Amino acid sequence: MAYALRVSRGLLWGVGLAAILFIGSFANAQTATGTDDSLEGIEVQVPDKTPSPWALFVRGLRERLSEWTTFDPTAKAEKQLQFAEERQAIAEKILAESTDDEERARAERMLEWANRYMEKIDARKDKWIEKRDERSERLMRNIAKHELRRGQLFDRIEEKLDEKLPEEKIERLRKLQERGSEVNKRLLNALENENIPEAVREHLEAVKARIEAHAEAVSSFREKRQELLEAAKAGDASATATLKTLWDERKEKLGDIRETFQEKQETFREEVKEEMQERKEERQAKKAATSTEDTD
Repeated sequence: MAYALRVSRGLLWGVGLAAILFIGSFANAQTATGTDDSLEGIEVQVPDKTPSPWALFVRGLRERLSEWTTFDPTAKAEKQLQFAEERQAIAEKILAESTDDEERARAERMLEWANRYMEKIDARKDKWIEKRDERSERLMRNIAKHELRRGQLFDRIEEKLDEKLPEEKIERLRKLQERGSEVNKRLLNALENENIPEAVREHLEAVKARIEAHAEAVSSFREKRQELLEAAKAGDASATATLKTLWDERKEKLGDIRETFQEKQETFREEVKEEMQERKEERQAKKAATSTEDTD
């Protein structure tokens, strides 16, 4: 009797957990809309508002369960990439609504989670790279896009917090960004060294060039900003006025970099379509040849 009761309780707990995970995947979320940097075949669920601690606990359970029950290496890496994107989006949502120490610490934890998911993808990359199919190639492109999207997200965060937080607290967020970028760049370098289709290689090279141009522009901005801040503290009124226009100059510079990349993207998309069509025709030809041999 006692054993049966324990089994029943276990079943009820399992059903309850499954229900929570199912509901949690749809509650208070919206799918990220498409842009030129949007991920292919991955729907990022962005919360409408900052999730409560309970909602984040349920999200963590749902993510772990999804990882445990996904055995295909490429599919698992895609889910981890999705979770990294969602955790970043949550961090941005938290910082947009509040910048007190407790909420900022929550946002930092979300960014740390995002970094961990990318570290998992990097640690197991050999398992899905070796498949060399269309899905793994799409994952390579998505990983490259993820780094672009991270840069844009941190640009928005840094601008919003510029006058709300002291420099040392913003610097903590930058450190998290740099740590994630190091993992992503290492992953991109590893992918580029693999025997991958030329179209994918060209895409990765274009993304790396954009990342480097973006990083150079941001670094130059920060140096100028620091110089102007010091001048403003020393009483230079013109420095204060220049600081206000510096963000606009940064936006314009990053916009130019983005437009240049998007022009290259158009050419890349056509190359990918052509390559996929060629592969499809090759598969159909092989299938037809096999059918003919069987008939003979």
